[in-house]
Amino acid sequence: MDNSDNQSLDKFGKFALIREYFSRAVAAFILVSTSGTWTWINIWIYVGLATLTSVLVFIFVVRVNPSLYNERGNPNEKTEKWDPIWIRVYGLISYSSIIVAGLDKKNNWSSMGDDWILPGGILIIISGVLATWAMAENNYFSSVVRIQSDRGQIVVSSGPYQYIRHPGYLSGIMFFLGTPMVLDSVYSFFPFVCIIVGFMIRIIFEEKMLIAELDGYQDYKNKVKYRLLPEIW
Repeated sequence: MDNSDNQSLDKFGKFALIREYFSRAVAAFILVSTSGTWTWINIWIYVGLATLTSVLVFIFVVRVNPSLYNERGNPNEKTEKWDPIWIRVYGLISYSSIIVAGLDKKNNWSSMGDDWILPGGILIIISGVLATWAMAENNYFSSVVRIQSDRGQIVVSSGPYQYIRHPGYLSGIMFFLGTPMVLDSVYSFFPFVCIIVGFMIRIIFEEKMLIAELDGYQDYKNKVKYRLLPEIW
């Protein structure tokens, strides 16, 4: 991984970092507002775990390779035309999951029981570890779909990429699967299903672009057979 192009955060990198922590504060605000209480311990367990995943990324990725976050915060015009639409929809669905969980708590619509908090929390922690690992290995781990020819993008096949082609998406799925468990809401699984479908659609479109425009990706695809889960897809 070549991180010599920028050894400090620029304005885009700082924006990406602030945005990430700000989203945790927004999640806490939404959950308190929709549930009608700030004493619901599940809120603070969830926000704490989510913040922990960001801290892992900061320690092992941002401090080591700030150029990656400079890329992640840069609203690059060369992104695929359909991707900004997907990102907006994804953001709405993501927040709808915790909105539903908060309303579920307030109105007593459903309950999974406290026994699900621990496995949900473990899933969120593992998602953070996997995302951190993927970012540490992949200098081109962007938040948008584009070929980073300006940064000399190459195919990455080390770390988790030697097992599946899209570990970042798997990390996201694990995070959103753990969310309803920690927040004790059956109904907030419905937005989670939408997110999985959205990820799968985005992967299909992203891989078409990678095959067409990134040298060596087809060979990598032939070598690493599965997108998200070995032996499944």
